[in-house]
Amino acid sequence: MQTFSKRNNLKGEYSGYGRASLSLRNRLLQLYGLPYSGNEFHFGLGNTNWIHEIAFSKDLQMHFGRIIPIEAFRDESLTTYDEIFDFIELYYARAVEDLDGHKRLILIRDIVTAFNSSGSVYEFSNDGEVILRIDDDTAEKITEVDTILKPFPEAQEVYRDCARGLFTRSKVPKNVVGDMYVVFEEYLKKVVIKVQ
Repeated sequence: MQTFSKRNNLKGEYSGYGRASLSLRNRLLQLYGLPYSGNEFHFGLGNTNWIHEIAFSKDLQMHFGRIIPIEAFRDESLTTYDEIFDFIELYYARAVEDLDGHKRLILIRDIVTAFNSSGSVYEFSNDGEVILRIDDDTAEKITEVDTILKPFPEAQEVYRDCARGLFTRSKVPKNVVGDMYVVFEEYLKKVVIKVQ
């Protein structure tokens, strides 16, 4: 359902690059617990369509190398933006193991809604990853550059790796800029050689 503020593009909230606002954190943590997760010992016989909280706590501890109380993810002074994003990615990964397809679809819809409602520059992909949101114009330009680089497979591969690294936040932006310089330099060398 689109509410008045959504239909009229009135954004009251914003969660920028390298940040997870309090409202985004609160919305994501609303998804922990009922109706998606619970303590395994209270499920009841044959009732298995739940994210197992004890197993999820173990997932968190293995990932972070320490115990982080769930409420710490709500506080920006106790956890960083990438930690809350890791939290929701791990939560969804556990959901893939524990929930049936229908309940998983509802969960992913709720996660997407949390990012959208918070005015985040990030979004949650169908692959269960937090990625940088890009507009259609930017996506078109990325595709255009990729097409231009098609005759230069090495440059195209580095370019794709750079774009992927930037959007999935798996690469530091300054490293992406350096790699893009290498791509551009290789492209220019090959174009100049063809012209001569």
